[in-house]
Amino acid sequence: MDLPARYLLFNASVVLLIGLLCGVPYGMAITQKKSENTVRAWKLAHGALSVGAATMIAVAGILSFLQVNQSIQWLLSAAFMVSGYGFCFALTLEPFTNDRGLSWTGTFLHKTVFVGNVIGAVSSLLGSVVLVFASFVSI
Repeated sequence: MDLPARYLLFNASVVLLIGLLCGVPYGMAITQKKSENTVRAWKLAHGALSVGAATMIAVAGILSFLQVNQSIQWLLSAAFMVSGYGFCFALTLEPFTNDRGLSWTGTFLHKTVFVGNVIGAVSSLLGSVVLVFASFVSI
């Protein structure tokens, strides 16, 4: 396994751990009958971070088999790592701000959640585009 793949795998495991740990406040929000928004926010963090980490693990598994140079592998790895941590930041902060962070409005914390979501989404999109390119040239 090439170095970019190993870095992606390690960081994916950290994102997975964070996502799974978000299951604790999710369960507590349900049992303590917190607001529907709070329960939804923790559910989203728990599920989305776990799925994102699983995607990162899958990409790490095939990364060394792509017929591209190492700079493309690093770009792909970095894009997914930045995405994972961007979403970790935004999705774990969201339940505390009571805002989904879908627009640049509200308080500083609301805007911070928005920035985390934008970083996660843009870098995820970049990683996906690079993955399509790398897959195509590897045919």
